[in-house]
Amino acid sequence: MTDMAEDTEKKRNNHYVPQMYLRQWSNNGNTVWTYDTIAWSERQKVWESKGVGGLAYWRDFYTQANDDDSIDDSIEKLFGDEYEWKAGEPLRKVRDGETLGSNDMSALVDFAILQMVRTPLWYMKSCALMANVFPSATTEVVDRLESEYEAGLLTASNAQDKTASQPDSAPFPQFAFDVGVIEETSELKITMPVGRKNYLAGIGRILNGEVGRRMRGYNWSVVEMPDGVVLPTCDNPFVRLCMRPGGRPTLDGSVGDPDVHLFMPLTPHHLLFAHAGGVSFASSRLASEPNATELIAGSIVQNALRYVYDCRKSDWITRLRPRRVDPGYCNKMADMMKRWNEIQD
Repeated sequence: MTDMAEDTEKKRNNHYVPQMYLRQWSNNGNTVWTYDTIAWSERQKVWESKGVGGLAYWRDFYTQANDDDSIDDSIEKLFGDEYEWKAGEPLRKVRDGETLGSNDMSALVDFAILQMVRTPLWYMKSCALMANVFPSATTEVVDRLESEYEAGLLTASNAQDKTASQPDSAPFPQFAFDVGVIEETSELKITMPVGRKNYLAGIGRILNGEVGRRMRGYNWSVVEMPDGVVLPTCDNPFVRLCMRPGGRPTLDGSVGDPDVHLFMPLTPHHLLFAHAGGVSFASSRLASEPNATELIAGSIVQNALRYVYDCRKSDWITRLRPRRVDPGYCNKMADMMKRWNEIQD
């Protein structure tokens, strides 16, 4: 392999583009200022300059185990090839102030949608939201199994092997169900386990299904922030800001809610923005209303699971989200990351 080919292959690996994204906040191309909102101890520095190569990375977070116990990284490869790698040139254009074409915007929107669903915080939320996914995901299963049960083709012994076929979603797994028959009451029991498999199945459904299509259809724009405004980013950079009645902002908005504003910082000075309901305050009021920029920057900070990244040490960020010292939580998370493949299906 030539040097150029080797360099291209390195850039296409699953850790390159996320770090290229974080480098937008680097003053030297290698490090960014990092604020850990949950510290190991009081002695830990509030702001630390850290190399981007070791940030925003969770080993084997999207891997699947094959039947022979080998590791399948096809989802991570898909993320790199179809979403992250394609966003590299548009991100550079945004940083350098160059004009974006329609393909550039499409790549940035895809990149942003991916950032919404690929984070540990989304995994935690997806486990909590599985009850909402369950009815639609099991409709075909229930219909088919009920008919087979009535025809006498389904028994307690073969129920688990009778799950209905689902559309091919490779490389994403299909939703996993535990199926059983309660013979005494003639009831069909279907449960959906939480965990990595169904989390990954949910990502596939969002990226390739109606939610993704709807999000791609919004009127997205890249907004340049007013002079003097510097945006941070974080380990959960895609924000779903919903303006509730009375003007109270929340970060739990549905992407289909007409009151939700969807945005993600692309650089310290640029924001990818859309309003599900149509015209956004970003395009019409951002330059003239300083409170809007404060709301946007503050929402990015509050949306972080744990880490906030910036091109400078920022006192207003630490005041907005004071850190807590919690060695128990830090140890728990470190152990979870270390044993991820052991504790996930």
